[in-house]
Amino acid sequence: MPTPNGIPDASTLAAMRLAAGLEAMITDPVYQGKFMAGLIDLVSRGEVERSSDVLYARPGLQPAINAHAASLS
Repeated sequence: MPTPNGIPDASTLAAMRLAAGLEAMITDPVYQGKFMAGLIDLVSRGEVERSSDVLYARPGLQPAINAHAASLS
């Protein structure tokens, strides 16, 4: 069952941790984290080749980290 908008699910939290750990890239759990989770899923299913160059455009949104601090620890 999908989580309601604005609430990060397990794949979003995992993607956020991966991006932070590998690239020191902080993503918010609402838009950027969900986008990263979707991109990781596309690569894992082979719809995007691992060797592909992908442009990950991060709009100038203020990350919503503080609102979700409890779920990020």
